[in-house]
Amino acid sequence: YGTATNNAVLQIADFWGVEGNFNPHLVAQRNADIALLFSALPANYREIYEQRITGTAPNLAAAGRINLSGSTDTTNFTAKGTEFEVVYNPTRNWRILANVAKQETVQSSSLPFLKRFIALMTPVRNQLRDRPRENYPLGWRPGDSLAGIETLGDWLDLRVLVPFATELATEGSASAEQRKWRANFVTNYRFTRSSFLGEKLNGFSVGGGVRWQDKLGIGYPMTRNPNQTVKLDLTHPYYAPAETNIDAWIAYERKIARDRINWKVQLNVRNLFGDADPIAIGVQPWGEVSTARLAPERRWYLTNTFSF
Repeated sequence: YGTATNNAVLQIADFWGVEGNFNPHLVAQRNADIALLFSALPANYREIYEQRITGTAPNLAAAGRINLSGSTDTTNFTAKGTEFEVVYNPTRNWRILANVAKQETVQSSSLPFLKRFIALMTPVRNQLRDRPRENYPLGWRPGDSLAGIETLGDWLDLRVLVPFATELATEGSASAEQRKWRANFVTNYRFTRSSFLGEKLNGFSVGGGVRWQDKLGIGYPMTRNPNQTVKLDLTHPYYAPAETNIDAWIAYERKIARDRINWKVQLNVRNLFGDADPIAIGVQPWGEVSTARLAPERRWYLTNTFSF
């Protein structure tokens, strides 16, 4: 967060500083915005990062060091969990394994640098919320619409303030952004001459597994306090649904080379059954999915093993 926040201020100044390449009539306004942007920071802030605008319009260019070593932040995490596992053999040929795990992570002392930085920048941010984060549309004049243009306020809410408020609001409580429960069930049956259907299926084995994961918190509804800071509704988080995946396999095993080598061939199918829809991993403050990942694909594996 520390590096990202520093980068954000410097990148915004870079965008605004080259406005003259596109809208020469807005140069004075943009320069005033840049001065206001840095007004709450130490006087040598731009000098430390070597942030400057070079050249003349329409060939203005931004220069400087975006990443300054050591500009990071810290958070403490304490994770606790419990796991139960049971292995049961109903017969000599049939094995069943089941386990259930519970895990919770609690965070504390979150982001001390960012807390100070945001407190310092809040008065400035409130004055610049309605400015485009990057450049104005070509030919834009004061009073024209900014519909469809991402403002600095929009960008800060999504990229900085909402994640920051989430971090602070969840201090001291178990994170909803971690799957609390997981469970696995695995079973395998090996056919021998003395087993069920052993004369016909001797040497074969079949099995399957079920993997289940609890629902996952991916965000919170957001409102705004009178001072424009973000307020999250922690009692009604948005959740991605629980996930269930099923695997299966079949194998054949026998002695070869005059019983000197044990040969085993096995076909595994991973994710034989499971939801194929994209899985949400991020959400906007109003509940619309912002980012998603692909569901695990079905995979087939054929292996041959020789033991001697």
